[in-house]
Amino acid sequence: MEFTASNLEQRLFSSNNVFAETPITEFYAGKSVFITGSTGFLGTLLLGKLLTTCPIKRVYVLIKPKKGKNVSERLTELLKSMVFDEVRKSNISALENIIPIIGDITQANLGMSKEYILLLNREIQVVFHSAANIDMSAKLTDTINVNTKGTAELVRLCKGMQQLQAFVYVSTAYSNCNRNLVDERVYEPVTSIDAVYEIYEKLDKVENALYLHNLIEGRPNTYTYSKSLAEKIIDSEIVGIPAVIVRPSVIVSPIKTPLPGWAANWNSVNKVASAISQGVVRCYYGIYDVPFDIVPGDQVVNLLIAAAWDAHRRQLKKVKVYNCCSTYQNPMSSGHFLSSCARVSRKYSEKIICTSMMILTTNRLLFWLMSIFLHTIPAYLLDMLAWLRGNQIRMRKITGSLVRECGVCEYFGFNSITFIDYNVRHLLREMNPEDKILFDFDFSAIDWENFMKIYIVGLKKYIQRK
Repeated sequence: MEFTASNLEQRLFSSNNVFAETPITEFYAGKSVFITGSTGFLGTLLLGKLLTTCPIKRVYVLIKPKKGKNVSERLTELLKSMVFDEVRKSNISALENIIPIIGDITQANLGMSKEYILLLNREIQVVFHSAANIDMSAKLTDTINVNTKGTAELVRLCKGMQQLQAFVYVSTAYSNCNRNLVDERVYEPVTSIDAVYEIYEKLDKVENALYLHNLIEGRPNTYTYSKSLAEKIIDSEIVGIPAVIVRPSVIVSPIKTPLPGWAANWNSVNKVASAISQGVVRCYYGIYDVPFDIVPGDQVVNLLIAAAWDAHRRQLKKVKVYNCCSTYQNPMSSGHFLSSCARVSRKYSEKIICTSMMILTTNRLLFWLMSIFLHTIPAYLLDMLAWLRGNQIRMRKITGSLVRECGVCEYFGFNSITFIDYNVRHLLREMNPEDKILFDFDFSAIDWENFMKIYIVGLKKYIQRK
């Protein structure tokens, strides 16, 4: 029988909840999985994908109580997401196999009780670590506490998991963005991690810009630096456990599953793309031809699931790195992405604040002048109109915030980085035909014009209307 996307989807569930039998799904059969970051965008997609494709025994999810909600309430809120519509329709009993674990990634033992730790030690066979502070303007202390120290604490706990067969860490392709060429290996930091730990608390009080710039080795923010340190911890400390590091570039909406174009939050790229599509941001400071590396969220999740299977299959003795990027196989430029946001919105959006357009320039003075005429003046005029109508005055504040958000991405608009992705392509070749459909991450096959339509329409459907 020839495997196609349509007939495979028909076989995902039967009336008896029988999953497709493939090498990857068989690896996960009857296993217990532990996920950090399950309430985030990528973690939600990962949880949904595992429940709809793999006959796992249980999924333990680390959740921190916050905003007046306990862990049970946060899990209930998470499972209301439309990502789990297919699970509710075809295999609702799978939701009962999600076990919330009270914890905090910044605390010793991840803030878990002894009972939880003993439970995980007995039960867990696969760990996915996706929890992170992704704020690119955060202080070094904040990113180190979550991304570096939190990872070190999880690695320590993993050593006590008696049945652990695979460990997957979600890093970022930009952990080494201070290099023009990034290979699939862990790079040695200039400053030792112990030395960083000694000084980072002092920087929280007075962050000397020049000193911080030298410490993070020329990277544009502390987020990317903290992730590179976490990679080094995994490379040094994971012993006897098959482990992989997956480095996605900019993660955006799914291209296929569970919902094409689904989005859940206002990350930096979503803010910029939405602002352009609504005509709020109309000029950008950057080089048109610099690669803009984005990857659909569902394909990132598929790679995570396949990488765990491959790590166990090969019984890896050394940490393997996957640069989960699209540029090497299927490049798209910054100019193409930004102009597509405006072009697609003009064709498919019902409501645009101003006429969508996008002008790129590498001249800072010209950008400043254009910003006044295309951002500031229209914002004041719209606020004046809102004031006359008795409506809320907010456009100047919104525009200023979005222009600053574009500034956060400025480094990447001027620096071209090549990501080697041999391991990603080799893993895809190693998978059987059915798994290639079920866990697709073939970035070379993406039609960017079609995807940009899916992405921009999805932002309007799932976020802008909230």
